[in-house]
Order: sequence, then structure tokens, then C-alpha cells
Amino acid sequence: MSSTGTIHGGSVNSTSVGGGNRFEGKDWLLLAALAVIASLMFLPCLGAAGMFDPTDSFFIESGREMFETNKLIVPLMNYEPWLDKPALAFWFIVQSMRTFGVNEFAGRFPSALSGILLVLTTFALTRQILSRRQAFLAALTLAASPLFLIVGHVALTDEPLALFLTISLLSIANFVVQKRRIFLFLGYFALALAALCKGPLALVIVGLITVGYLLLTAPKKIVSSIFALQPLLAIAFLLVVTVPYYVWAHIGTNGEFTNAFFLRQNLGRMVGVVNHVNPFWWYIPVVIGGFFPWSLCAVGAGPFLLKFFKKRGNLLTDRQQLVFFSICWALIGFLFFSAIPTKLQTYIVPIFPALAIVTGAYLDELLRMKRTRPFTVSAAGILVLSAGAAFLVHFLSTGSGLMTTLGYATSAFLVVGLLVMMVVARKKSCLSLSTVYGATLLGCGIFLPLLFGLYHDKYQANVDSAVRYCKVNQAHLAAVQFEYPSLIYRYQEKIPLLKNQEDLQAYSDEPGKRWIFIPEEVLSLLSWTKRSPRVVGHCGKYWIFAIGKDALKEDTIEWNGLLPQYHYPTIAELDADMRRN
Repeated sequence: MSSTGTIHGGSVNSTSVGGGNRFEGKDWLLLAALAVIASLMFLPCLGAAGMFDPTDSFFIESGREMFETNKLIVPLMNYEPWLDKPALAFWFIVQSMRTFGVNEFAGRFPSALSGILLVLTTFALTRQILSRRQAFLAALTLAASPLFLIVGHVALTDEPLALFLTISLLSIANFVVQKRRIFLFLGYFALALAALCKGPLALVIVGLITVGYLLLTAPKKIVSSIFALQPLLAIAFLLVVTVPYYVWAHIGTNGEFTNAFFLRQNLGRMVGVVNHVNPFWWYIPVVIGGFFPWSLCAVGAGPFLLKFFKKRGNLLTDRQQLVFFSICWALIGFLFFSAIPTKLQTYIVPIFPALAIVTGAYLDELLRMKRTRPFTVSAAGILVLSAGAAFLVHFLSTGSGLMTTLGYATSAFLVVGLLVMMVVARKKSCLSLSTVYGATLLGCGIFLPLLFGLYHDKYQANVDSAVRYCKVNQAHLAAVQFEYPSLIYRYQEKIPLLKNQEDLQAYSDEPGKRWIFIPEEVLSLLSWTKRSPRVVGHCGKYWIFAIGKDALKEDTIEWNGLLPQYHYPTIAELDADMRRN
């Protein structure tokens, strides 16, 4: 296909040759620059903060247990099969721990690496069709999207899934536009990996987006268009890459994995009977905030997007087709995730590359038209957010220190810099946009790891210190009602989960120091004990009680409830006393 066309009010000008754009020396330089930028956004201080319950602690601890036991069929949790997920993302964590050791950096590295590769993939596969500037702006916008960066800083399956889905969808788009069969092989291989990462959900997403695009652009040719994509080739890749694992997992768990994963997790989440049930509009503020400040830039993009829909059956250039494919990807993906009752903020990340591609084309249009107002509005938004970040630093900090000072200094620098930009560069579109990118990258690059660290110190560090104190005292530890993977990670042994009165009584009757870890919101469950529980200490909202037969001899304190006149020692105070003695 070779043609030239303009969409007024939303143009993607230039000639686009059906054979694709040739990757030249400048493209390799831009790819190297993006690799450096993305690495700086993801890797520094990646393991500085400990794990967080209940997010990446599940995945890091599961990977650690698989690494320790060398049991790789299904993920493990508390040394028992955890049948909620396929194993691919956990294999990445296991391999990372073999390379970097057992630590938080190793657990999060696969997510961070997926984020880096996703930025590079966005540039490399869109550059096959888009102009150099459009592809670069798309990739840079993705690298400067807060939610995308946040998910890449924690150990979840969402970032690897987004990587495989993006490779699959962009490869299919390249095939639709250019008819080069190599893209089908790449796209279907990535689709099979996505199915190994998250299950059949990946097939549904790619299928809906692809068929939706074909229906909108050529509804009368939908059957021939689908067959042109060679669905039998996709089935062959799925059979070769994914089926052996699912058969292995089925046999290795006597069918339990098939029942738990396919029926409870996938079908259950579709109908909203598992957990995290939220209303249809849930993702609207998530996308607006997670794609900030580019969501502000897009406020005036209505005419740009509308022209694509009006001309969807007669898109003149390859570039217009790819941008419209990305519009369908973002819109259909958003509606799909919104329609599923089970929702978490991280689930929506797979549409962010599509948002970035459309935004890159729109920003290129604004630069061509020399418009600066959207960039000024975005700069004002970042200015407000910088002040908000300083407030968060103040709220999370437990005292003055280097991290707190760095947060205040960064916020002040961004505020002053953006105010200067709004005066000096208000009529220079390239300089204005460069300033917005610089401020976003700098703010995210510093504030995200900083806020992760401060949050951990204020909340999660309590859990870490509680486990450390239990180990020093050679006490057995059990959790009541809730499973905390970080406890198991620090304890390095199986921690019984006491779900009812019978569990607790059986545990308390066993010999040795019998301590329980219980959060403040379920302290009423202490009524399960037939002996009076004795306070060991507390750390924030978490409490440790001795409930064994010899609790009176364990230097514990009688429990009188949460009354103001009683002071129960904190774990930090007990730690300090132990060191002094």
C-alpha cells in the first residue's frame, strides 16, 4: 500500500510505503536513548523498599518458594500450590533470583524489565509504519506514564502481560497494514506467551480488539479479513507453546489447577464472584490519573479522534490505519475491562501502549500546528501535582531525613521550573513539550521510588520488624484470618493460617512458644482462645500475642483490651531493650 492523505483537524500526514519504514541509524540512536531513559525510570532503587502486602509480596514470596523448593509446575504460597495463576511470570522471578539472589530487586526485576522492553517495543513496532517523531513520541509518552511506571516497580503479572499483548497486537496491526507474514509469526508467538502469563483472558482481549477493528473498517469483508489473519496458525502456536504447560499443570495437581484456575479465577472473575468487585466507571479516574499529564493534553483531541471514526472505512495511509487500530485497542480494551465486575487499578495497564501511540500521533500534530496551549495546561497540572507530591512526602515521612529533604527539593525544583517554562516557552511548542516530558520523567523518576520507600517505612516495616523479633526469640508464629506473604518471606518457613476457632485451639495446644500475628481490625477473634491471650508487643496496627501453654513464663503482658490507661510495648521498644541487654 502506498498513498498520501490528510485528515483535517487530526492529520497523520505523509506518504507511507507498504513495505514499512526502513530502520536507519537515527532510529537505532533513538532506540538506545529510549533504553537509557526507560532504565533510569525503572531500575534505580528498585529493591530499596521492602515488599508490600498484599501486592507484590504474593509474587515475590511465591517465586522464592519455587526457587527454594525447585517445584516449578504451579506457583506456591506458604509452601502449598497457589492455583490462581499460570507459572510463566513466576519462572521469570525464579530465574531473576538465580541471577541476583533472593531479594526484592530480583523479585521486581522481571516487571521492570518488561516495562523497559515495552517502551522499546512500542518504538520498534510502530516505527515500521509511523514517522520517526511519531514513534518516538509514542514510546516516550509511555515511559512517562505514572501508572505504567508504578506497575513496573512491583512484582505483578500485569507488566509482562502488557508486554506480550502489545507485541501481539502491534504485530497483527503491522500484518494488516503491510501483509508481511513474519509479523503473524511474531504476533501469535507473543499471544501464546500472554496466555501462559495470564490464561485465556489474553486470547479474548486480542480477539476482541482485532475483530472490532476489522468490523469498524471493513464490515462487509469481515469473514475474509479474519481468514487472512490465518487463525489456524494462531491455534498451532497456542497448541505448541501453551497446551503442554496446562496439561503438565493438570496432571501435576490431579486436576486441581484446571478447576481452580479456569473455572474459579477466569470464569469467576468474569461474573464477579471472586473479589475486587467494583462499578463500571471504576477505570475512568484510574486512566485519567494513571496517564497524567497526557490525559490533560488529550482534552482537546476530540476533533482529531472523530475524524478517524468518520473516515474509518477509507483510511488513506498506513499511518492512519495504525493510529485507528490503536484507538480501537484503547477503546475496546477499556470497555472490556470495565465490563468485567472484578477490577483492580493494575488490570488496565495493557491499554496504555495504545493510549501512548494515539497520544504520540496527536502530539506530533500539535507540534506541526505549533500549538502550545495543551502543553501549558499539562505543565500547570504537573505543577499542582508536584505540590501534592510534597504533601504526600510530608504525610508519609516519620521525621526529617535525606528522603524527606529530597522530596521537598524535587517538588520545589519542579514548581519553579514549570513556572519559568510557562513564561519563557509559552509560544515555543517544541520547548514547551520538551519541558513537560522532562518534568514528568524527573518527577516520576524521583517521587515513585521515594514514596515507595516512605510508605514502606511507615506501614510495612512494622511487619518486617515483628517477624524479626519472633525469630530472635525462637517463637513459632501463625497468622490469624489473613495471609501475609511478607511474613513467610521474612520467616523463611511455613506460617499456619488460623481461619477458625478449631485451628487456633489446635495450634495453641502444641508445645513451644506459640505466638500469633493478628491485625487490629480482627482483635475480637481473640475470643476464640480458651486461655487468656498475653500481649508480646505491637507494631502499628499489628499485634503479637502469646497463646501457648507457657505464655505466662514468656515475659508477656496480660491483655486488657485497647484501653488508654494501658501501655503495651512496641516491637521497636522490645528490640531496643534486647540490644541494650
